[in-house]
Amino acid sequence: MKLDPYINFNFLKKNYKKLSNPEGKIALITGGTGRIGSVFTSIYLLNDFKVYVLSRDQKKFKNLAKNIPASYKKKLHWYEADLKKPDEIIKIIKKIQKKQSIHHLVNCAASHLRGKNIKYNTQNLIDEFLGIIGSNILITEEVIKKMRKQKFGNIINVGSIWGYSAPKFSTYLEMDIGPSLMTSVCKSGVHHFTKYLASREAKFNINVNGISPGWFPRKGKKSRNDYMESIRRDIPLNRIGKLEDLVSAINFLISAGNKYFTGQTIKIDGGHSIW
Repeated sequence: MKLDPYINFNFLKKNYKKLSNPEGKIALITGGTGRIGSVFTSIYLLNDFKVYVLSRDQKKFKNLAKNIPASYKKKLHWYEADLKKPDEIIKIIKKIQKKQSIHHLVNCAASHLRGKNIKYNTQNLIDEFLGIIGSNILITEEVIKKMRKQKFGNIINVGSIWGYSAPKFSTYLEMDIGPSLMTSVCKSGVHHFTKYLASREAKFNINVNGISPGWFPRKGKKSRNDYMESIRRDIPLNRIGKLEDLVSAINFLISAGNKYFTGQTIKIDGGHSIW
């Protein structure tokens, strides 16, 4: 094998767009109408993908679709799906894959409780497990069947800072709105699911990676500047995340140039994880 001393400029010039653009044309996104999910949905549409979005709330989908030009909207499709009912989701996926293969899968949906004082029982523990990781595993295993046959696939799992860091509960002041115990445990599982799947599926030319967003809070019913300041103090860049901060990482993960990148989770947290 010949090893070049440096990259061939003419090769790069010729293939730059190809390496920068995604391979494939069909994406399935769970939770594609949420804050983080809407970024994935928009980026795939901008890259001329047919996008299938699975989510619970049709109203959210309609609100998202309002801001999308008609030329892109025609490639956007929505199915109602509840992570607590994975068997119904599998039926939807089978219906989609009857006519075409899914090239990209984004596991972004999550249904979880909030707070540190939850009284767990068998049912809410199972519901939260399914809502954070369980259903995503079942969805992925269904989609992967065709990805293996086509010898190509790109899977992105959305984790969380609470998958690798314990919450600092004083950040929330007197509010009990932090991550639940199961959120932290299951998001940690999402990160390891990414590694496990990447190792298992590499021989089928399927890349599996993830992103781990830091503080990207949605607007609350009441403005709490003291709470925002409490968050900023724990972030080296001294600000909360903006949705556009996710774009470059997502563009890289969906691009054809990421062929040698698998099993990794990119932390997009303003430096929160380095302290």
